[in-house]
Amino acid sequence: MPNALTALLFFLSFIFIVLYVVFKFKVNKEFSFARNFPFEANNSGSAIRVSFLLVLLSSLCSIFFYLNVYNNSFQNSYVFIAMLSCFLISVLFLMLNLVNLVNLRLHFILFSLFAAIVTAESIDLGFHAINAYKIDGVNWLFILFAVIHFVKALFELILVSPLFKFSFLMEINVDDGTMKRPKFIRLAFYEWLYLLFFILNGFLLLLTSLV
Repeated sequence: MPNALTALLFFLSFIFIVLYVVFKFKVNKEFSFARNFPFEANNSGSAIRVSFLLVLLSSLCSIFFYLNVYNNSFQNSYVFIAMLSCFLISVLFLMLNLVNLVNLRLHFILFSLFAAIVTAESIDLGFHAINAYKIDGVNWLFILFAVIHFVKALFELILVSPLFKFSFLMEINVDDGTMKRPKFIRLAFYEWLYLLFFILNGFLLLLTSLV
């Protein structure tokens, strides 16, 4: 049953991401979404391989999830664009796991692309939900999904506006002038937050395909 396969693929993708996060906390007991980047806690070759494998498995399940929805939507162009976005988002998140802050500019560029494509996907799936309503003509849940996508996209655009500077990464200790890690690093937190937005996009698409 296509709908069952769609749900299964999304569920597997979500489970692999959950395992990825659990692994981060297992490797580093003090790991925090507020101050640690996705690439952190990869403190050994084996940790890097496990993190990479879990993200890769989640990415593959996500891509096949979008592909399955695409095939069941009679070659819907909005879902095709979302599927391409999913592929790019997955690649960028893999790279965010590998590129650390030694190359800050490259890391920031990767995140900027990651956030931009997640936002674009939100808008695209909003139009997909509207298109589904036009075809169905009855179920107002499609309009609700579209509104959620568009409001979320606006929120995503507003969030990234303060990030176009590098000064937020570290704080200076006023007593001795040394650098220290702050309790909250906006860029690190946003990398996790936009991953959550990407997951929400998939979940809303799943609901749209099942209604």
